[in-house]
This record gives sequence, C-alpha cells and structure tokens, in this order.
Amino acid sequence: MNIAALLKQHAKKGDEFYTLLYGEVKLEEVKDGDYGCIVFSKDGEQNVLNFDGTWNSEGECVIFPSYDQRDWSEWAEEQCKKLQDTKEFNVGDYVTFENGWGRISNVCEDDKNVVYVSVYGNKNNIMWFTTDTITKLIHFSPELLKPFDKVLVRDDVDYEDFGNWRIAFFDSINPNGGFYSDCGMKCDFCVPYNTDTEKLHNTRNSEPEFYRN
Repeated sequence: MNIAALLKQHAKKGDEFYTLLYGEVKLEEVKDGDYGCIVFSKDGEQNVLNFDGTWNSEGECVIFPSYDQRDWSEWAEEQCKKLQDTKEFNVGDYVTFENGWGRISNVCEDDKNVVYVSVYGNKNNIMWFTTDTITKLIHFSPELLKPFDKVLVRDDVDYEDFGNWRIAFFDSINPNGGFYSDCGMKCDFCVPYNTDTEKLHNTRNSEPEFYRN
C-alpha cells in the first residue's frame, strides 16, 4: 500500500501517528519518491520511512494511524467522511464527484447546497452539483487521471527535451514508480494540463503544492 500517497492526500505537518519503533510520532513532510519519503519526528529528532511505511525494502510496515487503528484504508475513508460531513464548500475548493473532479467556481447565492464546478480545471466546462454528491479533495491523486487525459510530464534530468514540462496524453501509472504517457513513454512527474498548470509548459518549475505526489 502506498502510505505516502495517503498521507499526502489526507494528513498535514504535525499530525500524530503511531510507529512500532518510536511510539507516537509527528509527521514532518512527505517527499517525492519511493524511499525515505515519509519524514517524521520524535522529540525533535527526524527519521524517514519508505512510501509503504517500511524501514527498509525487506521489512514490514511500521507506521499506523494510531496504536488502536492499524488499517490505513479504513483511516483514509474516515478522513474523507470527515470532509464530506463538513458540508461547507467555498470557491476555489477542489472536489471529486462520480467519474471526475474539478474546482468550485461559484456557490449558488440562493441555495448554499448548490455549487458550480470547473470540471478537470477547465474554466469553460462548468457543471452544477449539490453538496451531498461531491467530496473535498486536499491533494490531487494521480489515480483520478484517465487514459488519454491531457497532461504535462517531465523527467528528473538536466537536458531540456525531457527535463522541461512537455504536453502529452496520460496512459497509466507505473506500479514501480512514475507514469506512462503516450506511446508507452515512461516519465518521472505527471500533472493534469489545465488552467492551474499550463504556465509550467516548457519550464522546470515545481508544480503547485496541490499536485505534488
């Protein structure tokens, strides 16, 4: 299980978790990559775990939501439900809905339970939803991408052709890390191409925090 991805989506710096090694710890950061990416602290001293919560590649998961809660899938569902129960949506919130995602562009003045969503970040594709059919999204998940979605991709290299963000079509997530774009080309980084990210094209700038995975 990719615990690092769950933490990026549902947790924030300072949240407390339980480890078999140190007991209660605080989350400091979730970095990109598979190894040494979950950074936590205990009494001011920082340590790292791999994306799946292991101490080394041959070990077992040693970090859990709490001493009594050892099921990460259940924990993630609980976090989603907490957001859904809030029922408070504002312009600019990212949300998911059945078969898609987007960003709230307007809240109906006559009925606060109705919002208008810029679907997939495209300001020209607006749909309305009632708040009981949408869920807030804290961090973007690559699992929301579908084959043939327009994306920006780049590799962790210095030369321009692949080190810069370039436009492509999404293919699939590589189970060993990274992504596949059109023609089966593997890439290290991938974000949806929309009004939030279009300025990245032909640069090596970092993607907005919301899209970092």
